[in-house]
Amino acid sequence: MEDHQLVIQLLEKQNAKKKLSEVDLKSTFSKIRNGNLGFQDAFVIIIQSLLRRKPKKPEYLVLLKELFQSFIDLQMTEQADQVLRILLKSFPDSNRIKRLRGVLLELNDDNENALIVYDKMLQESQMDSGTRKRKIALIRKEHNTDKAITLLNKYLQNFPQDLEAWLELADIFLESLEYQKAQYCMEEVLLLQSQESTKDTHYVTRIAELNYASANYAAAKNYYCFVLSKNGQDVRCLWGLFQTLRKKKREGNDKDLAEVIVQTLKKIYSKTNSLDNYPFQKILAEF
Repeated sequence: MEDHQLVIQLLEKQNAKKKLSEVDLKSTFSKIRNGNLGFQDAFVIIIQSLLRRKPKKPEYLVLLKELFQSFIDLQMTEQADQVLRILLKSFPDSNRIKRLRGVLLELNDDNENALIVYDKMLQESQMDSGTRKRKIALIRKEHNTDKAITLLNKYLQNFPQDLEAWLELADIFLESLEYQKAQYCMEEVLLLQSQESTKDTHYVTRIAELNYASANYAAAKNYYCFVLSKNGQDVRCLWGLFQTLRKKKREGNDKDLAEVIVQTLKKIYSKTNSLDNYPFQKILAEF
């Protein structure tokens, strides 16, 4: 369906005083957030539809939160505030809704009052993980790195299974060039990932790269080789391993492995007609 046709159809439903179905609303949200639908007309439609309802059911809460987040993404503060008022009136005891007040204040660059909102919520419940993470994100945004690290460490003492928090802490250490601390965080992520039985090797690659950055080339080689044992066509890991072998050559001769890597890369780049862009024979001669 063409975008303008969707808008016309929704408007016709509004004119007929019909409520939009959840399918209609979710489809519209998707199109708006993907940039495939002019949001001004669509948001008017959605707001009118939601305001006609009595948003007491959980599914309405979800829809209103989606609408609020869409306004936040588009930096439409007045509209976001309108939806937030409805949410606060309908769900006054929800911590998730209270937290949105801080999010809106952040959008208005009122970080001081946003922190007040988060601190007040945390006085009521220190185990409110969502608010603690929101506060940490705001403090990091203000470039208060030391405080963000302290709060994240305290958070992880209470929620050691939070993979996202370990990744955040690793990212902070990486920005500060503290590779060994970042590596420790990524190893915790790897342990949590293995518990979830996922086959994604992205985190292993990051640990390999951190070992490389720390000049721990033997460990980097082992991690890269593990990833390549799962996917021998991983270009990022092939190059990472090759660079590791170049740095590691003083510790032993890995020329045979380097030759295998070069041959694999040649096959990959030959498929994209970009083989001539890489002087493989020249760099292989370094071994």
